[in-house]
Amino acid sequence: MGSNNDFWLRLGDDEAAREKEWDRRMELVGSWPSHARAAISQAMEDVRRYVVVDGKLRPPPKRAADRIPARSAKHARCEENDDEDLDGDSKGITFA
Repeated sequence: MGSNNDFWLRLGDDEAAREKEWDRRMELVGSWPSHARAAISQAMEDVRRYVVVDGKLRPPPKRAADRIPARSAKHARCEENDDEDLDGDSKGITFA
């Protein structure tokens, strides 16, 4: 794989070290796209949380209670059904 160009010669002191460094760099090149996509996704998610208020971009609320959306009616019905199951009314199971 060797070469006499400056880039190759700067990879290491001997051919074995250069090849090892070349292989390490090729592994990094293969992994960076997934890291870049993850970083961009996180940044875009943060940007999407901003809202326009009075013509100005406002960041999302910092308190967790303000960030949690109101529960939907469907979610509330599921919780009611879960409570019935725990009481033993629906499935005939009783807990002591």
